[in-house]
Amino acid sequence: MTTTMDKTEHVLFLGKFENNKKYKEKILQEIKSAICAMLNTNGGKVMIHIDTDSSVPVEGTAFSQTPLVIRILDQSIISIIGSQQTVSKVNFSRRNGDKDDEESIVVSVQKADSLVTMNHNLFLPSETQVVQVSSIEIPNAIINRKIIEDPNQLGSHWKIFVKGEICGLKMESKICQFKNLKAEQSKRITLADRITGKGNKFSCCVSAFANHSGGHIYYGITDGGVVEGEFIPDKEKREITKKVRKIINKMIWPDQIGEPKRREQWEIFFEPVVDANSQPVASTFVIVLYISSCLGGVFTEEPECYEMMEGQVSKMSVAAWRKRILGPNQIESIPREIAPSLAWNSKTTEKLCIQVFCDLTLCMNNGDLEGFEKAKEQFTIKHPHIVELQLVVLLKEILACSRKHDFEKANSLLQEYNTQLANTSERCIFDVLELYIKAAYNRAKGDEGSTLNLVRDLLVSAVAMSQWLMPGLVTALVNLFAATMADSFDNTSLRPPIELANKALQHLKQVKLGNSDVHADFQHRAHIILAAFNLGCNLSGNSIAHRVDDKCVDEAYSSIRAIEKFAKDNSKLTHYRAVQLKLVQSIYNFRCSQNQPKEREHFMWEALKSCKDAGDLAKEWNFHEMVSWSKSLKSLLLLQQHL
Repeated sequence: MTTTMDKTEHVLFLGKFENNKKYKEKILQEIKSAICAMLNTNGGKVMIHIDTDSSVPVEGTAFSQTPLVIRILDQSIISIIGSQQTVSKVNFSRRNGDKDDEESIVVSVQKADSLVTMNHNLFLPSETQVVQVSSIEIPNAIINRKIIEDPNQLGSHWKIFVKGEICGLKMESKICQFKNLKAEQSKRITLADRITGKGNKFSCCVSAFANHSGGHIYYGITDGGVVEGEFIPDKEKREITKKVRKIINKMIWPDQIGEPKRREQWEIFFEPVVDANSQPVASTFVIVLYISSCLGGVFTEEPECYEMMEGQVSKMSVAAWRKRILGPNQIESIPREIAPSLAWNSKTTEKLCIQVFCDLTLCMNNGDLEGFEKAKEQFTIKHPHIVELQLVVLLKEILACSRKHDFEKANSLLQEYNTQLANTSERCIFDVLELYIKAAYNRAKGDEGSTLNLVRDLLVSAVAMSQWLMPGLVTALVNLFAATMADSFDNTSLRPPIELANKALQHLKQVKLGNSDVHADFQHRAHIILAAFNLGCNLSGNSIAHRVDDKCVDEAYSSIRAIEKFAKDNSKLTHYRAVQLKLVQSIYNFRCSQNQPKEREHFMWEALKSCKDAGDLAKEWNFHEMVSWSKSLKSLLLLQQHL
């Protein structure tokens, strides 16, 4: 077979239409691809030359092959674009060749009204199975959806499985599929292979659940809901997890997800099967695969779609396909935020960690080093086996060392934190916190370009990962720190500080801190961030606008007054916030000196006085980071004073 092409014509010399299934499928695939490409471009003609030798049997009968080929192509095209477009956009005609035993089929193609995709490779769940999205359907509702209603939660799967009894779930649904791997394991086909094999529609189920509300696949349960379990020696669990990760990573996920991560887009559990007396059945488990709901569309593989490029039939890239499906004005509207789904596995652990965090935060922000050490020792002695508590203590120690510029010790503690991460069952939460403390550590080390870029990248990752967590203390903490630094970066995907700060305050409402002073400290911090934002600066002094208008200065003054009033009516400022407030007041007076020339000297004097007070307090309470900020601000003020 030879093929020649130009911009409007695809010529295929089929030769004898052999009675061979694989051969026919290959040729028909080429023809359909060419027709699809022309439908998606500017139309054209596909010419198929056929040897009409009647001695060649087709399906056991000797006759001209042309009608058969036309009928097969007609049916195939109808299945792809529907009968209406096939009738209006595709026309088949026969043409005699130069020789008596030659004949041609000419397929005249007009440009389609919308993008034609031969196979979307997208799936959705029904009540009893997963179903493929038809090529006739336009999948905008999947790839451009904005909201996930009632997303299935990580850890919400059924956990009690009794051998031979009906599972508590009883039946399959749009968020639950049962699989019973009946085929026997061999040296060539492992359990991992059987789980992820095409026959069990593994990637199809992953796509279906991700494109709907998320869900769970249960391996070791019959279609009728009876628990059989799978025999799994411990050494095979790692291999199964590895194979599951490999197949999931090979699928096509939205750009905002990138490579799917365990505990975010998926998780695997090996739940023990017990007998009627609640005794574990040896090495027998139900494998539960959790798939999170996902915005943007998850494909088993790239959509099969073609276009004409420089006279050649070319498979369309995923990016180009998305743009054609959504339109040029909608491609950026794919939501970047995702529905939060991850909560603490243990409410008791969460409550204890919040208590530790609050107590250590107050000691640290008041410069009470002795109180900090006592509280740390008390918690670690009382709860020596709770890894999550140890991680919170390490986190606060790292922050305390960073503030004191004891970077050697802070780095050592970071390494310990990273080591302990492997032992927590709250991995995603503490992964987010690790990004947060690394950003804080590097911010404290200095403001050189490379360091600042590292801080930016860490914060962008922390904010992105935190979107998977249920709103609470961790998400508030990350958003507040991102708000503090957002204006320091030239290029970033972080939202404006005012938006991040307000989001943090909303998340704080979702958690009981157990200590009103800590809640007040968060409020003070948020208002300080808002004031600094309106004053066109950040507190570290590495970014400050040339000027801001009177309206922004007034907004900053309102925030300063809110801090002062809140502190008076509810809880006094911690020493750390008191220093920050002095810095904000200094910058406020500097802005007033710019906008009110007649009183410039008075406001500059107030600005320098507040800056000096901030530096003195920072030295007294051993806040080395704040001492550096005060020096930076003082240098700026002195420079402006002499201009």
